[in-house]
Amino acid sequence: MRHTHALTIDDLDQVRTLADASLREGFRFVQRFVDDMPTTALDTREQWFFGVFDDRVLRAIGGVTPDPYALDANVGRVRRVYVAVDVRRQGYGHLLLDALETRARDVYPILRLNTDTPAAAAFYEQRGYTRIVDESATHMRRIRVSEVGSS
Repeated sequence: MRHTHALTIDDLDQVRTLADASLREGFRFVQRFVDDMPTTALDTREQWFFGVFDDRVLRAIGGVTPDPYALDANVGRVRRVYVAVDVRRQGYGHLLLDALETRARDVYPILRLNTDTPAAAAFYEQRGYTRIVDESATHMRRIRVSEVGSS
């Protein structure tokens, strides 16, 4: 049964398995996450990383952090999203992004991300992200109307 929950250090071995698979595809960002995971805040108000599990097997990961390039506390960044090859196009990415965005609505009115594959760009565009011209991001989405300055 599929479920999503916040990653913990106890999930490190399974994240390593995904990192190995991602390296075979030429993606290094999951390995960088593995390297940083022991010292990364995995579940705080400002940043969190989720996994999608199927019968206790990790199939997808991703997170939201403050966007270090935006210089705006209202902007979060979708990061480290990876879905195992054998379960792509089966709803795991949608389940993961739903969970990330649901949690982000309480913190960030805007989410940005950077992707360099046409398949990922198409996925995010299908989910309502728009292409942007920016050195540090390829897509953004307003997920809620900002309440900054209102009372």
